[in-house]
Amino acid sequence: MNTADKKVSLEIPLNTQMKIFAFLFKENYSLSDLISGYQEVGYYGESQPFSIGTNTNNLSLPITLIPVPGTGTDTDTGSDDGNDGGTDTDGDTETGGGTDTGGDTETGGGTDTGGGTDNTAPTARVTTATITTSGSAVVQSTDTGTAYLVKTTVSVSNNFLSITGAADSQWNSIPIILANSDTNLPATELEDGTYKVYAEDAAHNLSSASSNSVTVMSDSTPPAASVTTATITTSGSAVVQSTETGTAYLVKTTVSVSNNFTSITGAADSQWNSVPIILANSDTNLPATELEDGTYKVYAEDAVHNLSSASSNSVTVATTVTDTTAPTVSSISPRDNQSSVSVSENISLIFSEIMDNSSITTNTDNTSCYGSFQVSSDNFSTCVQMSSSPYISNSAKTFTFDPSDNLSYDNKYKIKLTTDTKDENEFHWKAPMKHHLTHLITHWLHTIHSMEMLKI
Repeated sequence: MNTADKKVSLEIPLNTQMKIFAFLFKENYSLSDLISGYQEVGYYGESQPFSIGTNTNNLSLPITLIPVPGTGTDTDTGSDDGNDGGTDTDGDTETGGGTDTGGDTETGGGTDTGGGTDNTAPTARVTTATITTSGSAVVQSTDTGTAYLVKTTVSVSNNFLSITGAADSQWNSIPIILANSDTNLPATELEDGTYKVYAEDAAHNLSSASSNSVTVMSDSTPPAASVTTATITTSGSAVVQSTETGTAYLVKTTVSVSNNFTSITGAADSQWNSVPIILANSDTNLPATELEDGTYKVYAEDAVHNLSSASSNSVTVATTVTDTTAPTVSSISPRDNQSSVSVSENISLIFSEIMDNSSITTNTDNTSCYGSFQVSSDNFSTCVQMSSSPYISNSAKTFTFDPSDNLSYDNKYKIKLTTDTKDENEFHWKAPMKHHLTHLITHWLHTIHSMEMLKI
């Protein structure tokens, strides 16, 4: 708003139906007066519905101001006899039956609006349904304004104050932005019973009750909670689910949980954590940050605070998790019986877990057999020299070895992996165990007979 040139700038979304509302106050107020509190309106009006597209260059929206009943502005004290049905805006004395375009001086003191008071009430509608207090009634009004969902035991007169004066648990309301369009009116915190809808327009005309009704029933059904069994550290997360949106709680089993979430949140911070559930029946990560060691189960709370039973599964939170699993080779390349593989192909091992890089060594100097990874065609009397230490990738799970020269045709190769090989937690590759992998490696029309892998 620019008070200097008396202009208002609006940011309006494209291709969206809307109206502009105008208000004329009974007195002159500064902008700070309008922002700071309630000021009495003498006249108000609204434009016809409109929308703006990318090709709209200008738009004229006439707005007729009408007096607010009961504010002393609904009586025209000027000399305009009001028979023209138009709007006198030039300050002249209007005595004819049309629009005055002359240049005389108006002798009256009132404001001629040319439109009379809006006494026509809107019509309210609601879709018949049974809903819980976490649901919504689908309502409509033939005018913009406000829709009220009101229990049928409330005595409603022709004024909205008879609704808003009832107990809070017997009515809810929502603005109607678009006439004759579905609007969701929440049933939050309403008591059980039958409800009808009333609509109020901008002139405070109140409709009759809707012909249809909705039944509101309290949601007393708790959700179900689940968790994926696992052992995690405090830097990890439990994978949880709930059958409803709301909140999931990871709670130590030593906490006594009643049928209220406050029995959880009242426990020590180190014994529970929570996370919002945005999507029902979908995995959500619930962090174990700062939780103490122990066994934890999951509880789920829905939008109206119904609390589930504890999950059947549990997770164990431990400051450190001891690795008791030996690493294994998940795959080797070239793979078993692979054809059309060049004799210059590199050899890659993929392990089942993150390995200790320093434990995987190979011969890069000569044809002697040393290092935890060895390749030989003569049962390890000599070994294939590698061009460099292995190339490490895949978070230290994949190790790629590059022979310094091409492998020979018509030779049988074996791969040895010694027990010096270990994972990041110092757990060693186990022995004895032999694993044979037959590789048919071809280059043009020549063949290396086979390649074996020895786990020693």
